[in-house]
Amino acid sequence: TPFAQTHCMFTDITELRAEKQRTSHLNILLQTLIEIHRLIDQNQERPELMQKCCEIMVTNRGYSSAWIILLNANDKIETTAESGLLHNLDQLELQINQGNPPPCNRAGRTYPVHVSTYKHCRFCGKCPTDTKDPRKGVMCAPLVYGATG
Repeated sequence: TPFAQTHCMFTDITELRAEKQRTSHLNILLQTLIEIHRLIDQNQERPELMQKCCEIMVTNRGYSSAWIILLNANDKIETTAESGLLHNLDQLELQINQGNPPPCNRAGRTYPVHVSTYKHCRFCGKCPTDTKDPRKGVMCAPLVYGATG
């Protein structure tokens, strides 16, 4: 019997696949930012603008949920808007109005141009909206109007 020779070659594409998913996610986020910029250019009333921004962030699938709060000069909630899978927002609003915002909110307000991103299980344990989903992360960024830097 003749000897049959076989060659096999394997390539690990795990990193390539992860990079492709990340690029896809970033493209979705970029499209979301473009839509929000267009919305802002329409000069809508503040509550309507906040609500539509949250809806865009969720419908474009960049985020599973979005929440925007507008604080007054005393750091009490003036207006909120939300969309998506948020839980226990009433408890979170109470916590903020009592002067005890969650760590992501405090960190996001530390610097006027600072954006905080955290792995869910590391940073959100005391937040009433915590769902214990290890795949989720949190982004907290201040939206500052008319600030000088």
